[in-house]
Amino acid sequence: MAGYVFRTTFIGTAAMGIGGWLQLIGHTRLFRSTSIGPAAKDIGGWLRYLIGHMRHFVSRFVANAAAILVNFKDGGRMRAIFFDFGGTLDGPSHWLDRFLANYCASGLSLSRDELDSAYAYATRRAYDDSERLREYGLARLVQYLVGAQFDWLLEKGPLEVRGVLGSSGARKSQIAEQISRGFAGESARGLERSRKVLRTLKSRFSLGVVSNFYGNLDHVLAEARIAELLGAVADSTRLGFFKPDVRIFKEALRQLAVAPGDAVMVGDSLDKDCAPARSLGLKTIWVRDPGAQARGDEAMADYRISTLDELEGFEWQAV
Repeated sequence: MAGYVFRTTFIGTAAMGIGGWLQLIGHTRLFRSTSIGPAAKDIGGWLRYLIGHMRHFVSRFVANAAAILVNFKDGGRMRAIFFDFGGTLDGPSHWLDRFLANYCASGLSLSRDELDSAYAYATRRAYDDSERLREYGLARLVQYLVGAQFDWLLEKGPLEVRGVLGSSGARKSQIAEQISRGFAGESARGLERSRKVLRTLKSRFSLGVVSNFYGNLDHVLAEARIAELLGAVADSTRLGFFKPDVRIFKEALRQLAVAPGDAVMVGDSLDKDCAPARSLGLKTIWVRDPGAQARGDEAMADYRISTLDELEGFEWQAV
């Protein structure tokens, strides 16, 4: 079939025609008795054989050409990629799940729901305390969040956890340091991996970050040497509106001067990243943690990946 497709193109038809013409010359009375006749006949036969019978080569040629055409149609207008920060650029797991793993590693036994309340409290407090956090790097921010979580757990956490954290100030500080160091180390490794991916993508796309953060996102990105790769940073606390509010996405699009249909949003939350971005017309890529339960409508994701490295192999990038 591929051989037939190639033969019906202009190049294939011309080559077949030239081959036939050369073979005809080789059979004419004028050239048959000269050295030109046999040579023309041989060259013509070779051309017809090459085009008509080298199906394996032609099949690969046509398949590759078709793939490029599909890529161009599917994503040829793609000009910008936006990323969530927590759980995406420093991921691939949601911050709550990573905090929980570090709490358990420190010897504090908590369920996800029990830590969720402390996590939500610390997040709200950090939003309210954004002026103080403005110059914080990621490690210092994590220490602040863990301290706020401990405040909630000491007052409203499970009895066993309250007992451990309240037993001595030294023990509490030791656990807080272990949790903070473990979490920040994971983030640093995740950001280093992401920086390599973003550097590759920057040669083809404008890049931006859209995140519910604490007013210090620009500082954290600069610290991770990612800010230099970005053309847009939308920090919810700085802007005054938070995902899933579509205004934060509109601001990021404005900063890059791109239309929604020319951009894609990459994030780990179906509800806060994919759904609002998709409602504006952006393509959406869900970074799914294979070890976590899906939360939200999976239909909001146009594509699914497990790590950002997979973006380098996306078909639309071949255009």
